[in-house]
Amino acid sequence: VVDVLADHLQCLGVEVHLGVKVTGLDRLVDGGFRVTAARGQHWCAGRVILASGGVSVAKLGADASGMDLACGLGHTRTVLRPGLVPLLSEDRSVHRMQGTRLWARVSADLAGQGPIWDEDDLLLTKYGVSGFVILNLSARLVPALERGPVELSVNLFPGRTAEQVSEE
Repeated sequence: VVDVLADHLQCLGVEVHLGVKVTGLDRLVDGGFRVTAARGQHWCAGRVILASGGVSVAKLGADASGMDLACGLGHTRTVLRPGLVPLLSEDRSVHRMQGTRLWARVSADLAGQGPIWDEDDLLLTKYGVSGFVILNLSARLVPALERGPVELSVNLFPGRTAEQVSEE
C-alpha cells in the first residue's frame, strides 16, 4: 500500500521521503511547514502528508510520535485503542490447542451494550485466541476489557441445536 501511494505521489510530482523518522513538524509563519528528521535533515514544504501508522505493536517500532506531531500543530485526538487485535487468555486448555483453526460463533455480553457476536474462523494460539472472528470483534471488546475481564462464549456448531449435534 505504501509503495502504491508513494509511486502515485511521485507521478504527481510530489517529493516523497520514505523510512524517515520525523522528529519535528513546525508551521512556518509565511505558510507551509518545516520538517525535521532524526538524522538532522530538514525540508520545507507547502503541504505535508503525515502517514505515521498506528500505535498497537510497540515491538515493531509503532509509537505515538506521529500523533504527537499532529497534536503539536493543534490537532486533537481521541483515546487510542487497538482495533484488530488477538486476545490473550489465561486458560491453559486454549494454549495447549495452539494452531487449531475452526469455524465458530463467538459471543460476549458487554455490560451496558448487550450481546455482541460474530461467526467466522477462530484460531487458538499459544497466548489466547485470534482469527477473523476475534479480529472482527476486537474493536468492540477492547474498550470493555479496560473495565475488566470479558468472558467469551464459543459455539462450535452455530445454527444447530444440541439435539442435532448429538444425533450426528
